[in-house]
Amino acid sequence: IWVLHGDTYRLDTGWRSHVSVGWDPTAVRDVMASVEGVAAQPDEWQSDLKASYFLDRPADASIDDIAALLEEAGVAANVVYSGGRFLDILPVRAGKGSAVAWLARELGVSPSAVAVAGDSGNDLDMMRPDLGFASIVVGNASDELAAHRVPGVYHATASHAGGIREGLVRLGWLAA
Repeated sequence: IWVLHGDTYRLDTGWRSHVSVGWDPTAVRDVMASVEGVAAQPDEWQSDLKASYFLDRPADASIDDIAALLEEAGVAANVVYSGGRFLDILPVRAGKGSAVAWLARELGVSPSAVAVAGDSGNDLDMMRPDLGFASIVVGNASDELAAHRVPGVYHATASHAGGIREGLVRLGWLAA
C-alpha cells in the first residue's frame, strides 16, 4: 500500500510487515517450478510479495492442487485465479480485501463508508460480505465477477468508470 503524503507517495511499512509474516517467495518459486501447465508471467508482474503465473485451463494441476502443494511445502499463501488464465500467489495475509480493510482502519473509516469496485475475478476478495464494504461490479466485468450475486454487491450496467459512477449514484453517494 502506498499512501499519499503531500505530493509524494510513501510505502505503508506497517502493512508490508503485516503481510510479510510467514511469506517465503523462494519456496513459492520452488513449488511452482514443479507444477505442470504453469508459466511465470513477465518480471514486471512479479514482486517480493506476489508471484504471478499464467495457467490456462484445462491444466494438469487445479487451483486446489496448487494450494495443497504450497501448504505441504509450509507456505501459507492465498492462491488467486482470475480471467481464465492469471494465477497469483500472495502471502496469506495479503489480498485486495485485506488491503482495503487495513487502509480503512488506518484512516479511521468505517467499512460501511467504503465502496469498492471491480471488473475481474481478482476483485472478489474485496467484495466479501464479511468485510462490510459497498461493492460495485461494473458492466464490463468478467464472467466470474458478474456471477458474484450476493447482498451488498451492486451490478452496474455501465462499463468502466461509468459503471463505478452508476454504482455510487445507486448507493446514494453521488447525485444523479
